[in-house]
Amino acid sequence: MSYGSDDMSLRPQKTERISVRITYYFLLADSLLWLAYAVVVAAGLHPALPDSAVLRWLIPVLALAGSAALPGLYLLARRFGAAGYYPLLALLLLISLLTVLDEFGFVDLNVLILHLIPFVLLVIDRLYYKHASRRSGS
Repeated sequence: MSYGSDDMSLRPQKTERISVRITYYFLLADSLLWLAYAVVVAAGLHPALPDSAVLRWLIPVLALAGSAALPGLYLLARRFGAAGYYPLLALLLLISLLTVLDEFGFVDLNVLILHLIPFVLLVIDRLYYKHASRRSGS
């Protein structure tokens, strides 16, 4: 089964499985969601902001960190396998767990689905990521 060329550029290769591409695009959407959330909270536009100034800035900083970590870990998983694959699964699972433990509504359900789709696809394509270091020559 062919998963792509040795070129591990940012975009998935044309010969990769469609599920690897879908995972990539869901993680990009997830990253953009966290980036937008960070901007909204930092601008003070979120209706349920805490009164604490520390929390008002800690929340957007953590959202920005998540926004950067999701595509970063995905690229590590594509290039080096387990070095990015397992931390990416753990991050998606942690975010999903925190989403469920908060007040859970319709928006939270949509965010949870946005996290769980790439999680399931990553598990399904685990052999692709397991052999990533062989493909990249690392």
